[in-house]
Formats: sequence, C-alpha cells, structure tokens
Amino acid sequence: MKKIISIGVFLALIMLNLDAQRYRATVLKSICNSADWELAPVVYDNGIVYLSNAVIPSTRQFVNAEIGEPLTNIYFVPFDENNRAGKPEIFSDKILTNGTDGPVTFAQNDEMLCVCIQNGFAGKNLPKNGYSGLYFCYKSSSGEWGELLPFEQNDVNANYSTPYLTADGRTLYFAADNMDDSYGGWDIYVSQMTGRSWSRPRNLGSTINSEEWETFPYYHPSGRLYFSSNGHGSRGGSFDLFSSNFFNDEWSEPLSVPSLNTYNDEIALVINNDLSQGYFTRKVGKDFDIFRFQYPNYESFSNPSPIQKNRFCYRLRENSLDTIDYTMFYYEWVINDTLRIPGHDIKYCFPGAGSYNISFNVTNKVTDTIMYGVASLHLNLEYIPQPVITAPDTALIGQPIDFNSDKTYWKEWPIEGFYWDFGNGVQEKGKSVRYQYTIPGEYTVVLGIKQKTRYRRIPPDKVSVYKNIVVLEKQ
Repeated sequence: MKKIISIGVFLALIMLNLDAQRYRATVLKSICNSADWELAPVVYDNGIVYLSNAVIPSTRQFVNAEIGEPLTNIYFVPFDENNRAGKPEIFSDKILTNGTDGPVTFAQNDEMLCVCIQNGFAGKNLPKNGYSGLYFCYKSSSGEWGELLPFEQNDVNANYSTPYLTADGRTLYFAADNMDDSYGGWDIYVSQMTGRSWSRPRNLGSTINSEEWETFPYYHPSGRLYFSSNGHGSRGGSFDLFSSNFFNDEWSEPLSVPSLNTYNDEIALVINNDLSQGYFTRKVGKDFDIFRFQYPNYESFSNPSPIQKNRFCYRLRENSLDTIDYTMFYYEWVINDTLRIPGHDIKYCFPGAGSYNISFNVTNKVTDTIMYGVASLHLNLEYIPQPVITAPDTALIGQPIDFNSDKTYWKEWPIEGFYWDFGNGVQEKGKSVRYQYTIPGEYTVVLGIKQKTRYRRIPPDKVSVYKNIVVLEKQ
C-alpha cells in the first residue's frame, strides 16, 4: 500500500543542453518574498498566474495541519510594458477552496483552464483522503469563470496534479501518484479529448518516467516535452529540468537543461514559442522563488516564409508567322549570339540571373536563305529577393551540419547580420555556421537578416525564411 501524499505534503517533500541554449535566469524580486512560497508560474493575459502561501490582506488563508504551513492559493500579477510587476491578487474566487489549490494551466486563448484541487474541497461526496484531482473551468461571455467540472478520469484512490493543457485544450498532460502502471513515485501521463470524452490516462513510458519522481510536464509546440525529475541522473538527487523530443512515435532520451539546473530544486518550467524566454521555480533553502530566464541578445524573427524557388525556365514561341512548316523551313532560337536551339516552340531553362538577348531566325530550306531576327527579346532575370538557406534535408545526431547563406539575394537595405535559429532555441550569427543536433526530430531552421541602421530609435527591418531538417538516430 503506497503512502498517501497530499499536494501540500508533496510540495514540502520537494524541499528535501533547453539543450545548449545560453539562458540567463534572475529571480522575480518584485513578487518573490523570502518568507513565502511563490511557485509554478504560467503566462496569463498580461502577466502570470502562480501559487503562493503568502498572507495578503483581505484574502482567505488556511493552514495545512500536516505541515503547519499556510496553504497555497492561486494568484495573478500583471506586468507593465517594462516588465515590472503590479500588485498580486487572488486569481478568482470561483477557484478558491479551503484546501490547497493549484497548479493551474490555461488553453483556448485563456478561455479554459485546468486546476488541481484536493479531494473533499471540490466535487460531491469525495473523501478528504489527502489525494487531489483535476478540474476544468470555462470563462463566460462576461469574462467570469464558471463552475468547476471534474476531469472524468479522476480516481479517488490516485493523486493527480501539475496539469498542462495544449493550446487547443484537447490534450492534457499531468503527473500522478499511486497508479497501477507507475514506474516509481510520481509519473507523467497524458489524456486526449476524443469527441466529447477524455481518454483513459496513458503512462508516457519508461523513457520519460524513472523509478524516481517526474512532475510538472510542459509540452512545447515544437514537439518537445519539458518536465522536472529527481531521476535521470539529476544533480545530487535534487529536482532538475529535463527535455525530450517526440519523434517517430517515441520519446527521445531526456536531456538536462544545463543552463538552468543547479544543485537546488528546479521545477515547473514554461517557455515561449521561440524558446527565447520563460519562467521556472527554484527552491533555495526552505523557500520557493519564481525565476525569469531569457536568451541574452536573442533576435526574434516573426512569421518566417518558406524559401521561394527561383524559376528561370520559360517557353519561347513565336506567334507572328503566317504558317509553320518544318518541311520547308528551319527554325531556331539564338541566345546571346552563342547558344542556338532548334525549334519554333521550345522550353528553355536559363542558367541563372543575368541579361539575355534572344532572337528568332527562320531558314528557307528551298532557297537556302535566312531571315535573321524575325523576333527579338531582351530579358533581364533577377533572383527573388530573400535570404536563402543552403543545408542538407537530413542529418544524423552528432553530425556537424554546415549552414550557409551564400545564395541570399537582397538589395532593399544594407544587411547588419545573418541570424540562424536551429529550431531548438539555439541561435548563432554569421554568413556560414556549423551546428550539430543531440536529439532526433524534425527541426525548423530559420535564417533572418536585419537592416543595418544608424538610428537606434527606429527599429530595423527584418526578413526571414525557414527550412525543415530531419535529424535521425545513428544506426
């Protein structure tokens, strides 16, 4: 029989190379107080929603008798345009119980949420057995949150916590304890909405779940799963942040997030779409603090375009002739006075951009006379103005890949620099760069160029393109 652990005790027990990104993390001093817990942040509206056991005037506070600490409640803090935090406030009275509330996750443009709540404090006829379940809530047209609706797969004899919803609200990741198919303590599970019902929770398997604890899953749109674990060779047995890619219907071996992990506990990571910045929680001493991290000098290029193919193939056909008779006449096209191509109606692919003089000659086979320049054309061909990525379509893990921008064509403004984003948050600068991947998967590589300007107050123009590369395991 497994020991029953409530979310409050779970948090108390925790106190016991994004793979090669160069992240810099700083504590959010504006909301973190060394005497309180602040943890599990998620982005919401113009700020973050997080958990805290802080005692804020005019809000309800309850004490967990098992650990003698104030219970965590769900708070919201807005940020201004300079990223300065405003005054924290209870997120919603509709999601406030006499037990431990949270963590929480949002979906469907912040119109839907899923929250962890202790049994006996939400739902009907549930025993206060120390376990927790998951509940959904939806925002009304007036902007108010509605009633809590239990996750149909909740199990009164299991512990469900740390939920994460994908943006469409149809896939739910969460951590669970006391499950029959567990590999250790807390494992990570997934459930999907099929029609109007949630599927039975499925364990993500032994690649993700170890004999220790795995919690706080966060699924990034790039196909990467982030989570916290005190297994997988974590530092000193503390909770570290890990990532794994889903590729070819399987999870890759989890990798530590080295620039964020320390010998303290790191949990509850969330990160933006371009992997340039986000939040996580670090436990130092007896205190949980929220940290903001970012990629210093990261250049973001929004809405990259697919690379357009230069098309220099044309049909050459002369329509002014009264008749076409190959028995009496010989027809030819002459390009730049050197290349001669027989025929009246031809297709020709020019070798590249340049200036071409084209003429059409007709030879009378009977009289052996030539009519030069029956038709003529001057053609100027230019490359499509765009950055261009030259790189292979496939590569192997650990194989150095050369990326170059030699075929870039741009005359609109002088280029300050070439910026490469390898689809995993790693960015390099240069006309030609070399990079190797450590995790299999399909990556969207972005090449961006930025305008060189002397006016710092005027944002420079930017243009970017993308190319997909498949990275495979070594055989």
